[in-house]
Amino acid sequence: MPEYVLQIVQDTVLKQQPIPSDQIKDQNHKEEVRAGSRYRLHSFAYDQTRQHFKVAFLLDRFKEKNTWWVYADHVDVFKDGVLLPEGRSMSVRLKVPYLSQLDNAYNPYEACNITAVAMCLTYLGLKPSQPQVQLEDELYKYCELRGLSRHDPRDLAHLIRTYGYQDDFQSRALWEEVKLWLVKGYPAIVHGYFTRFGHVVVIIGYDDRGWIVHDPYGEWLETGYDTNASGAGLTYPYALMQRLCGPDASGELWVHYIRK
Repeated sequence: MPEYVLQIVQDTVLKQQPIPSDQIKDQNHKEEVRAGSRYRLHSFAYDQTRQHFKVAFLLDRFKEKNTWWVYADHVDVFKDGVLLPEGRSMSVRLKVPYLSQLDNAYNPYEACNITAVAMCLTYLGLKPSQPQVQLEDELYKYCELRGLSRHDPRDLAHLIRTYGYQDDFQSRALWEEVKLWLVKGYPAIVHGYFTRFGHVVVIIGYDDRGWIVHDPYGEWLETGYDTNASGAGLTYPYALMQRLCGPDASGELWVHYIRK
Protein backbone atom coordinates (compact mmCIF):
# COMPACT_ATOMS: atom_id res chain seq x y z
CA MET A 1 0.00 0.00 0.00
CA PRO A 2 1.49 3.39 -0.96
CA GLU A 3 2.22 5.96 1.72
CA TYR A 4 0.62 9.35 1.15
CA VAL A 5 1.83 12.40 3.05
CA LEU A 6 0.28 15.87 3.19
CA GLN A 7 2.79 18.68 3.71
CA ILE A 8 1.56 22.12 4.72
CA VAL A 9 3.38 24.70 2.58
CA GLN A 10 2.08 27.79 4.36
CA ASP A 11 -0.11 28.44 7.38
CA THR A 12 -3.63 27.43 6.44
CA VAL A 13 -6.95 26.15 7.73
CA LEU A 14 -8.51 22.71 7.49
CA LYS A 15 -12.22 23.06 6.77
CA GLN A 16 -15.37 21.01 6.65
CA GLN A 17 -16.41 22.86 3.48
CA PRO A 18 -14.31 23.96 0.47
CA ILE A 19 -15.03 27.66 1.00
CA PRO A 20 -13.00 30.56 2.47
CA SER A 21 -12.39 29.91 6.16
CA ASP A 22 -13.74 33.30 7.23
CA GLN A 23 -17.14 32.21 5.91
CA ILE A 24 -17.21 29.27 8.32
CA LYS A 25 -18.64 30.48 11.63
CA ASP A 26 -18.67 27.19 13.53
CA GLN A 27 -15.23 26.85 15.14
CA ASN A 28 -15.65 23.07 15.25
CA HIS A 29 -15.68 23.07 11.47
CA LYS A 30 -12.20 24.54 10.97
CA GLU A 31 -8.71 23.99 12.36
CA GLU A 32 -5.52 26.01 11.86
CA VAL A 33 -2.38 24.12 10.81
CA ARG A 34 1.14 25.48 10.51
CA ALA A 35 3.60 25.55 7.61
CA GLY A 36 6.04 22.67 7.73
CA SER A 37 3.59 20.23 9.34
CA ARG A 38 3.35 16.78 7.73
CA TYR A 39 0.52 14.25 8.08
CA ARG A 40 0.06 10.75 6.73
CA LEU A 41 -3.07 10.32 4.64
CA HIS A 42 -5.42 7.41 4.14
CA SER A 43 -6.64 8.93 0.89
CA PHE A 44 -7.21 12.22 -0.90
CA ALA A 45 -9.04 13.71 -3.87
CA TYR A 46 -8.51 16.93 -5.79
CA ASP A 47 -11.46 19.14 -6.71
CA GLN A 48 -10.09 21.19 -9.60
CA THR A 49 -13.15 23.43 -9.85
CA ARG A 50 -12.93 24.54 -6.24
CA GLN A 51 -9.11 24.20 -6.04
CA HIS A 52 -9.30 22.20 -2.82
CA PHE A 53 -8.13 18.80 -1.68
CA LYS A 54 -10.40 16.55 0.33
CA VAL A 55 -8.11 14.57 2.60
CA ALA A 56 -8.66 11.67 4.99
CA PHE A 57 -5.96 11.53 7.67
CA LEU A 58 -4.54 8.13 8.53
CA LEU A 59 -3.37 8.76 12.09
CA ASP A 60 -4.53 12.26 13.03
CA ARG A 61 -7.92 13.59 14.01
CA PHE A 62 -8.89 17.22 14.43
CA LYS A 63 -11.93 18.01 16.56
CA GLU A 64 -12.88 14.32 16.39
CA LYS A 65 -12.85 14.33 12.58
CA ASN A 66 -10.34 12.76 10.21
CA THR A 67 -11.73 14.05 6.89
CA TRP A 68 -11.23 17.70 5.92
CA TRP A 69 -10.93 20.09 3.00
CA VAL A 70 -7.79 22.20 2.45
CA TYR A 71 -6.91 24.85 -0.12
CA ALA A 72 -4.68 23.24 -2.77
CA ASP A 73 -2.17 26.09 -3.10
CA HIS A 74 -1.28 25.76 0.59
CA VAL A 75 -0.23 22.09 0.54
CA ASP A 76 1.78 19.44 -1.28
CA VAL A 77 0.96 15.73 -1.47
CA PHE A 78 3.64 13.04 -1.64
CA LYS A 79 3.34 9.38 -2.65
CA ASP A 80 6.14 7.22 -1.23
CA GLY A 81 8.28 10.33 -0.85
CA VAL A 82 7.70 11.60 -4.40
CA LEU A 83 5.83 14.86 -4.92
CA LEU A 84 2.74 14.20 -7.02
CA PRO A 85 2.09 16.59 -9.93
CA GLU A 86 -1.52 17.06 -8.84
CA GLY A 87 -0.26 17.67 -5.31
CA ARG A 88 2.21 20.38 -6.24
CA SER A 89 1.52 23.74 -4.74
CA MET A 90 0.95 26.21 -7.56
CA SER A 91 2.37 29.09 -5.55
CA VAL A 92 4.55 29.79 -2.53
CA ARG A 93 5.31 33.18 -0.99
CA LEU A 94 7.41 33.39 2.16
CA LYS A 95 7.02 36.34 4.53
CA VAL A 96 10.61 37.48 4.18
CA PRO A 97 11.01 41.14 5.20
CA TYR A 98 12.23 43.43 2.42
CA LEU A 99 15.37 45.53 2.82
CA SER A 100 16.72 48.05 0.32
CA GLN A 101 20.45 48.35 -0.19
CA LEU A 102 20.09 52.02 -1.08
CA ASP A 103 19.71 53.16 2.54
CA ASN A 104 22.79 51.28 3.74
CA ALA A 105 25.41 53.24 5.65
CA TYR A 106 28.26 51.63 3.72
CA ASN A 107 28.67 51.46 -0.05
CA PRO A 108 24.93 51.21 -0.80
CA TYR A 109 25.37 50.80 -4.57
CA GLU A 110 27.52 47.68 -4.16
CA ALA A 111 25.89 46.03 -1.14
CA CYS A 112 23.21 43.87 -2.76
CA ASN A 113 24.91 40.72 -1.43
CA ILE A 114 25.05 41.80 2.21
CA THR A 115 21.51 43.16 2.02
CA ALA A 116 20.20 39.88 0.58
CA VAL A 117 21.87 37.97 3.41
CA ALA A 118 20.34 40.37 5.94
CA MET A 119 16.85 39.75 4.53
CA CYS A 120 17.22 35.98 4.85
CA LEU A 121 18.71 36.06 8.33
CA THR A 122 16.09 38.52 9.56
CA TYR A 123 13.41 36.12 8.29
CA LEU A 124 15.11 33.31 10.22
CA GLY A 125 15.09 35.36 13.42
CA LEU A 126 18.40 37.23 13.60
CA LYS A 127 18.39 40.74 15.05
CA PRO A 128 21.23 43.29 14.87
CA SER A 129 23.60 43.40 17.83
CA GLN A 130 22.80 47.09 18.32
CA PRO A 131 19.20 48.23 17.80
CA GLN A 132 20.29 51.51 16.21
CA VAL A 133 22.37 49.74 13.54
CA GLN A 134 20.85 48.03 10.50
CA LEU A 135 21.70 44.34 10.27
CA GLU A 136 23.05 44.79 6.74
CA ASP A 137 25.45 47.47 8.01
CA GLU A 138 26.57 45.19 10.83
CA LEU A 139 27.23 42.38 8.35
CA TYR A 140 29.14 44.72 6.04
CA LYS A 141 31.49 45.81 8.84
CA TYR A 142 31.90 42.21 10.00
CA CYS A 143 33.15 41.23 6.56
CA GLU A 144 35.36 44.29 6.25
CA LEU A 145 37.05 43.76 9.62
CA ARG A 146 37.71 40.06 8.96
CA GLY A 147 38.86 40.24 5.38
CA LEU A 148 35.80 38.51 3.93
CA SER A 149 34.79 39.45 0.40
CA ARG A 150 31.09 40.13 0.06
CA HIS A 151 31.52 39.38 -3.67
CA ASP A 152 32.75 35.84 -3.03
CA PRO A 153 29.81 33.43 -2.55
CA ARG A 154 31.92 31.17 -0.36
CA ASP A 155 32.77 34.06 1.94
CA LEU A 156 29.06 34.92 2.11
CA ALA A 157 28.35 31.32 3.09
CA HIS A 158 31.08 31.55 5.75
CA LEU A 159 29.51 34.76 7.08
CA ILE A 160 26.10 33.11 7.36
CA ARG A 161 27.53 30.11 9.20
CA THR A 162 29.47 32.37 11.55
CA TYR A 163 26.15 33.88 12.64
CA GLY A 164 24.83 30.41 13.47
CA TYR A 165 22.83 29.65 10.32
CA GLN A 166 23.34 27.19 7.47
CA ASP A 167 24.18 28.01 3.84
CA ASP A 168 24.38 25.20 1.32
CA PHE A 169 25.94 27.12 -1.55
CA GLN A 170 25.59 25.35 -4.93
CA SER A 171 27.44 26.52 -8.05
CA ARG A 172 25.60 24.04 -10.30
CA ALA A 173 22.12 24.50 -8.92
CA LEU A 174 18.80 23.34 -10.37
CA TRP A 175 15.75 25.58 -10.62
CA GLU A 176 13.40 22.78 -9.56
CA GLU A 177 15.41 22.32 -6.37
CA VAL A 178 14.86 26.00 -5.60
CA LYS A 179 11.10 25.39 -5.69
CA LEU A 180 11.41 22.42 -3.36
CA TRP A 181 13.53 24.54 -1.00
CA LEU A 182 10.88 27.26 -0.90
CA VAL A 183 8.21 24.65 -0.19
CA LYS A 184 10.16 23.77 2.95
CA GLY A 185 9.76 27.36 4.12
CA TYR A 186 13.27 28.66 3.43
CA PRO A 187 14.44 31.48 1.14
CA ALA A 188 17.26 31.33 -1.40
CA ILE A 189 19.73 33.86 -2.77
CA VAL A 190 20.58 33.68 -6.47
CA HIS A 191 23.45 35.36 -8.33
CA GLY A 192 22.87 36.78 -11.79
CA TYR A 193 23.80 39.40 -14.36
CA PHE A 194 21.00 41.82 -13.63
CA THR A 195 23.72 44.49 -13.91
CA ARG A 196 26.96 44.54 -15.88
CA PHE A 197 29.01 43.56 -12.85
CA GLY A 198 26.53 41.10 -11.36
CA HIS A 199 23.82 41.31 -8.75
CA VAL A 200 21.92 39.08 -6.33
CA VAL A 201 18.25 38.83 -5.40
CA VAL A 202 16.37 36.88 -2.74
CA ILE A 203 13.87 34.34 -4.05
CA ILE A 204 10.90 34.25 -1.66
CA GLY A 205 8.39 32.29 -3.74
CA TYR A 206 6.96 31.37 -7.11
CA ASP A 207 3.64 31.21 -8.94
CA ASP A 208 2.40 30.47 -12.44
CA ARG A 209 3.97 33.70 -13.75
CA GLY A 210 7.49 33.31 -12.41
CA TRP A 211 9.77 33.69 -9.41
CA ILE A 212 8.75 36.06 -6.62
CA VAL A 213 11.83 37.99 -5.52
CA HIS A 214 13.01 40.72 -3.21
CA ASP A 215 15.38 42.81 -5.32
CA PRO A 216 17.43 45.05 -3.01
CA TYR A 217 18.24 47.52 -5.80
CA GLY A 218 14.70 48.25 -7.00
CA GLU A 219 12.94 46.91 -10.09
CA TRP A 220 14.88 45.41 -13.00
CA LEU A 221 13.81 46.53 -16.48
CA GLU A 222 15.27 45.73 -19.90
CA THR A 223 16.38 49.37 -20.08
CA GLY A 224 18.04 49.32 -16.65
CA TYR A 225 17.01 49.54 -13.02
CA ASP A 226 14.23 51.72 -11.68
CA THR A 227 15.81 52.46 -8.31
CA ASN A 228 12.86 54.62 -7.30
CA ALA A 229 10.56 51.60 -7.42
CA SER A 230 10.30 49.15 -4.56
CA GLY A 231 11.98 45.83 -5.17
CA ALA A 232 9.69 44.02 -2.72
CA GLY A 233 7.78 40.97 -3.91
CA LEU A 234 8.43 41.44 -7.62
CA THR A 235 7.60 38.69 -10.09
CA TYR A 236 10.47 38.02 -12.49
CA PRO A 237 9.40 35.59 -15.26
CA TYR A 238 11.00 32.14 -15.36
CA ALA A 239 12.59 32.79 -18.76
CA LEU A 240 14.08 36.07 -17.57
CA MET A 241 15.65 34.49 -14.49
CA GLN A 242 17.09 31.65 -16.55
CA ARG A 243 18.58 34.17 -18.98
CA LEU A 244 20.11 36.38 -16.29
CA CYS A 245 21.11 33.71 -13.76
CA GLY A 246 21.76 30.64 -15.88
CA PRO A 247 20.12 27.34 -16.82
CA ASP A 248 20.12 24.16 -14.76
CA ALA A 249 23.45 22.57 -13.78
CA SER A 250 25.30 24.90 -16.15
CA GLY A 251 27.90 26.12 -13.70
CA GLU A 252 26.30 29.55 -14.08
CA LEU A 253 23.36 29.11 -11.70
CA TRP A 254 24.73 29.96 -8.25
CA VAL A 255 22.28 29.57 -5.38
CA HIS A 256 22.56 29.88 -1.60
CA TYR A 257 20.10 27.61 0.23
CA ILE A 258 19.78 29.25 3.64
CA ARG A 259 18.18 27.83 6.77
CA LYS A 260 18.50 27.69 10.55
